[in-house]
Amino acid sequence: MYEPDVVGYIIHHALGRTDDGSPLYRNIDAVLYLTERHAAQVQGNLTFPLLSVESAHVAQAPWKAQVIAYVLQRWADWSGTPLFHSDFAAQSFTTIEDIPEIARRHEAWELAYRRNPYMRDWSIKQVRERFDEVICISHLAFIVESPHKPDDAAIASSMESMSHLMLEMGSRAIPKTDFCYSPDRLAEASRRLGLADDVAEWLARDCDRK
Repeated sequence: MYEPDVVGYIIHHALGRTDDGSPLYRNIDAVLYLTERHAAQVQGNLTFPLLSVESAHVAQAPWKAQVIAYVLQRWADWSGTPLFHSDFAAQSFTTIEDIPEIARRHEAWELAYRRNPYMRDWSIKQVRERFDEVICISHLAFIVESPHKPDDAAIASSMESMSHLMLEMGSRAIPKTDFCYSPDRLAEASRRLGLADDVAEWLARDCDRK
């Protein structure tokens, strides 16, 4: 689940955080992320990522970089594989799936999206609009006084889409709070879904629902 590029982004962001001008995590020189759930072909060899995210302290003390390099080399030696150095942005690692004989419904949905991440090229606006459509269906399905009840197929499709959205938002490090609840956006979502005007009006009124 923890794709190297996502982990690298989150760690880099965390190490760059400051508190009154000083690094928030001043005692952390570097973070190493080792995973064998992801792999890539490099020079014909199956390789696993060894991600090193370093703080500014490492540049100020070259011996620390030597320690990091030593640890990575020892890990490669222990694994019995050569160590390749490369620009991480130039590498594309694929998740090695652990597929059970019997998968739960949400696990099957998530696997399907990892195999076909169709939202990867969508804009943030498009992802947010799909998120709003899913929330719209949920409101209509599960709030008692809603003026329209989606059928079982629409509800199942909405649940599947939400599982896809969670993976896509996670890959972009988008917190759900960025798509905060908005009655007006839900009303717009209902119109995109082709629902009647009274449904949009009901959603826009919000009905004091929290």
